[in-house]
Amino acid sequence: MSNEKFKARPGEDIIFEVRKHPAVLFRPILYLTLFSLLPVSAFIFFKFPLVFLYAVLVWLFCGGIYIFNVCFGYFKTQYILTTERLLGFEQKNLFHKSTLEIPLSKIQDARVSIKGFWSSIWDFGTIYVSSSLQEKVALHQVEEPEKLKEEIMGRVSKDNKVDDKKKIENFWN
Repeated sequence: MSNEKFKARPGEDIIFEVRKHPAVLFRPILYLTLFSLLPVSAFIFFKFPLVFLYAVLVWLFCGGIYIFNVCFGYFKTQYILTTERLLGFEQKNLFHKSTLEIPLSKIQDARVSIKGFWSSIWDFGTIYVSSSLQEKVALHQVEEPEKLKEEIMGRVSKDNKVDDKKKIENFWN
């Protein structure tokens, strides 16, 4: 699951790497399945093979582009927690990519949102992280969001304790 663009800093270890939950692909597959009824209905309605052929070609083209876009975004989205920072590589669609990097020392709070029946059943949701940089970041549709939130906040508190010790040592030296 490693990201080819991510390079860990010296002394930095990866705590976890997580992607979107596979269940998020259910809705696009459902849409594609419903969309596939279009060529079948064209064949039944027109009873003309040439129209059916055109409908199938249009369906294959549009459906292929749609499923490629969805899968590309799914497989290229990744969130990484290291001993020093929280990183996110989000591919929203083919031409829309965003990245984030928040040092653990700047993270103030994290909360979890699990919306819907399937999200509750399969335990996936969104983690909202707020930082002292006045930005809120969302880790969308990740598996076991409560567990990941606890891991993030646990690392943040450890990082803050280390920073406090360093401040005290520097104060006395």
